[in-house]
Amino acid sequence: MRPQINRRRPDSLLAILQKLSLHTVASKINGLRGDILTLEGWCQNSIRDREERITSAFATHVDMIDNVEERTDDVEKLYRDQKETIDSNMRDIK
Repeated sequence: MRPQINRRRPDSLLAILQKLSLHTVASKINGLRGDILTLEGWCQNSIRDREERITSAFATHVDMIDNVEERTDDVEKLYRDQKETIDSNMRDIK
């Protein structure tokens, strides 16, 4: 059997929608739209801020690596100079 459709009252659909309070649901959805846009803005700002912090941190780490490499070169040169001095002293002792 097919379900009976109420054709005698054209406002029956409207009555059902009012009974279900869909107009309040629609207004709540419209209210949430503003909240969603606010959250979207916060997310975009957070992503932009994170990208800036990552870029800054990367630049800082590159500088730190350069400093470590320079210091390593200085230590290696000091080691070579000390080794040469020790080798020279050892030759003098022989």
